[in-house]
Amino acid sequence: MNILLLTDKIDYVSGTAKHLFYLTNELLKHKDDKLYIVCAGGDMQEDFIQSGVNVVIYPRLSFEKRSEINYLLSFLFLIRFCRENNISIIHSHTHYTANLGYFAAKILMIKSIQTIHGLFPDEGRLPHFRAGLYITVNNKIIDQMLIAGIKQKKIFLIRQGAPEPALTKKKLKPLKVLCASRLIYDKGVDIFINSVNEISGKLNIETNFIIAGEGDYMEDLQRLANEKGINISFIGKLNNLNSLLAEFHIFVFPSRIKTEGFPVALIEAGMNNNLIITSNFESLTEVAEITKDCIVFYNDDYEDLAGKLLFAINNYSNLILIAENFQNKCRKNFTSEIMAEKTREVYLKVKGER
Repeated sequence: MNILLLTDKIDYVSGTAKHLFYLTNELLKHKDDKLYIVCAGGDMQEDFIQSGVNVVIYPRLSFEKRSEINYLLSFLFLIRFCRENNISIIHSHTHYTANLGYFAAKILMIKSIQTIHGLFPDEGRLPHFRAGLYITVNNKIIDQMLIAGIKQKKIFLIRQGAPEPALTKKKLKPLKVLCASRLIYDKGVDIFINSVNEISGKLNIETNFIIAGEGDYMEDLQRLANEKGINISFIGKLNNLNSLLAEFHIFVFPSRIKTEGFPVALIEAGMNNNLIITSNFESLTEVAEITKDCIVFYNDDYEDLAGKLLFAINNYSNLILIAENFQNKCRKNFTSEIMAEKTREVYLKVKGER
């Protein structure tokens, strides 16, 4: 099969890009398949190329640069690209590219698939669901799709997955607490900073606080940390978060976004035996059991996070079982191999319908 994957930018800070990287690495184990990514750009380009994916940069695909002329030119480009490369399936990963892929597939009489990574606000000119078949990462998204009139038989639930890292033994001192995210307001990294300020001077073990990632909010976050006078290290983007997570003990996910799909970063942290402290986004309990697999705080409540973070740090040795529970769950159910095999089953279903 020749598969075209469509998305916006493939950046290290993008959960969608990370999803695609893990997915394509597994799909390429099937030697009869050929994978192409057409995207608007991104700093992960070389990673995909080195893994064997054919990457084509087409800047007009950028959602930020959307316009009627760019939409039309992108559509014509996709028609030509699919014909030249004998594409049989167009698999889109944003609603913008899904609209392009759907109509290109119609013209070419091939099949289209859209993966929905999170719930959409009811706004915008283009339909948020536009494909022949759909893949979703949680049941909340399915509920929204059914309300929008998508038929159940066209929807496939495939959970996020990550590769299994080697098992390692962690040094307990110093305790390392990581918040890794796109540095934008909605991801709530300022909530993490304010919570660290609240617990300053109350810790019974040496603790290092680290923020990883890039984004438009970085200077504001650094300014906030400086104003609070707290010691937090900003280490920028991490090109291989999954391997570096083995060095950390606690992973904090403070997102304000209640409609998160299920972030692959949580799966990566779980795989690496990190104790998860997360905001209570809506689909969390589909995957993780509160208190058994993770510690949960109220969305946008830095004081609640501060209390949970203080408890986790001061009692870390007694809470390792929680991290181990989630690690075992991730390694059993949420590997990139499982994710890719289920995705390929959808591809084969589509191929069989042609």
